[in-house]
This record gives sequence, structure tokens and C-alpha cells, in this order.
Amino acid sequence: MSLTHLKPSLASLALLAAAAGVAAAPPITLEVDARDVTRAIQHAHLVIPVHPGPLTLAYPKWIPGEHAPDGPITQLVSLEISAGGTSLPWRRDPLDAFLFRVEVPRGAAMLDVRFDYLSPPKAFADGYGRTPNVTPHLLILPLNHLVLYPYDAAADAVSIRAEVHLPAGWKFDGALHPERVEGDTLFLPVVSLSTLVDSPILAGEYFRTVPLSEGAGSTRISIAADAPGDLAVSEATLAGLRRLVPEAVALFGPGHYREYVWLVALGNDLNQNGLEHHESTDIRDNEALFTDPARLFEHRTVPHEYVHSWNGKYRRPVGLATRNYQQPMVDDLLWVYEGMTRYL
Repeated sequence: MSLTHLKPSLASLALLAAAAGVAAAPPITLEVDARDVTRAIQHAHLVIPVHPGPLTLAYPKWIPGEHAPDGPITQLVSLEISAGGTSLPWRRDPLDAFLFRVEVPRGAAMLDVRFDYLSPPKAFADGYGRTPNVTPHLLILPLNHLVLYPYDAAADAVSIRAEVHLPAGWKFDGALHPERVEGDTLFLPVVSLSTLVDSPILAGEYFRTVPLSEGAGSTRISIAADAPGDLAVSEATLAGLRRLVPEAVALFGPGHYREYVWLVALGNDLNQNGLEHHESTDIRDNEALFTDPARLFEHRTVPHEYVHSWNGKYRRPVGLATRNYQQPMVDDLLWVYEGMTRYL
């Protein structure tokens, strides 16, 4: 039957109207104040579009790449929820500490949500939220640490606009380019929650960016360090990194990313670890990663996380392709996700 002969039903018109209403919904706004690096406290302020009635807000629990329900809920403090200037009581779910229940009053269209995130001074367990992400000279912002979202929403369907206040004079980098920068405030574009969580920001007092490849799918490495001398990278190391890009493309095919950046934070209070993202990676290590010849073997984290952009991000085991950050991940193909990446 020709489409021109189809008549829309009342049900289809209702669905179209509902879809238009959803599309017109304003994004969540997120304001992050990351300037208090001395006390390692980050302040989050969200404005969340809502409808009157019961609402459950979720703090991200299952973080892509961490393979466990280890969202840093223990580091969230001082939660306040209000509507129209009136404070609202909230209740933590008795069975799931990552969920917060609140009753949205009649006439309210927005919730005002504020909380603080405390970066631990020392690592107390595995997982990026259980290790420091701030020193007096640098910070790494995994933005899943700083959001709440409606529990039943798909991460790809939640739109969010973020602005981030950095310490005065600090440089920064990340896969998500700001629409504009005013002073030390970054104004990020409206993106899905999944894109925001997949786009950490690195900033630092001592900072260096080195381009590795140019043109479509360009790559670069940005380094923030606690000491300026640790920004040094030998020409031999840079030459190896520059070879990595065409070698990976020859092995896997053309890059599927717009551009790619290694975000490397170097500080002796940071844990040695790497967390992959689609267009970037969050690598943390000791200060002398690039300046101590004995640490050469540890450079393997750089290609490992890069390979994950293909194996794990562009191509993802079905059990890890979840609807949002509360749905449990199934890691029965972890041997492919991690094992084959290490082999490659």
C-alpha cells in the first residue's frame, strides 16, 4: 500500500503529539563548581524538568568501563531538593542507596537539586570514585560523579546542558568542546546524558597538549601534572605515540570518532589506572610516568585504552549496552572486552 493512502489513526496522532511534547522538554541544567581544590570538594547544582507527583532520582551506579556497581555514592553529601524556593523532603530508597524518592508538588515544573562531591584524599578501594580525582594542582572531572537523573529515563534520551567553573588560570581539555568559555567557566553544549558521562574533563595549573595526528579523526595527548617538570615527554615517546594512530587504523579500519584525546593526570596521590571512553581516555599515574625510564612499560596503558575505543565502545558486548546507569551490566563477555584488548 502506498504511504500516501494511509490515514493517521487517533492513536498515532496521540503518539506524535506525545513525542513532540517530549522533544520540546527543556534539558536538565548542571552547574559544577570545581574550584575548591584545596579541600577537594566539587559542588553540583542541577535544575531538572519534572511533573507533579512521585519522582525517583538516580545517582549513576553501573559506570561503563568499571564493570561493577561502584558509582561513588559514599562521596555524595549535603543533598538538598527544592521546588519554587521551598525545600522538599526526600527519602533514600530502602533497598537501593543510589535512589532518592521525592514528591513533586502541584504546579512545580522544575526541581532545584544541590549536593557536594568529596574527592577522597587517598584511595580506599578500587573504582574511580574511591580514589582521588583532585590535587592542589590538577583535577579530573568524571561527570557521572555530579549528576542525578530520573530513574526510569534512558541515558540517551536525557538531554543536559552543563557549565563548569575551573580554578583561575587553569588550562583544560576533553572530548566535549565548550560552546564558549567566559573567564574560567566552560559552557558545554546540550548533549545526551550518555555523552556527558562519556566525556570527562581534565584541568590543571601545569598543563600541556601535544597534537599527534591532524585532519579528520585528529588525535592529541593532554597532560596535567602536580609538578611542571613532569610534563616533559621525550621525542622518542612522542614518536611512538604518533605511530600508534596509523597502526591502529591499519588494524581496525578508519577511526569512528570525530577526534580522540588521551587525558593524562600525573600525581603521586593518584591511583595508577585508565578508563576508556569513546573519544577520550582518563589515565592517572604517578608523576614520573614519562620522565623515569624505568616506567616505560607502564606506557602500555595508552594503547590499551585507545584500542578500547574500537573494542568496548564502538563495538560493545550486548550485556554492557545498557539502557541507563542503574541497569546491571552482564560481564560474561569481559574476556573479549578486556582480554582481546590487552592482546591487541
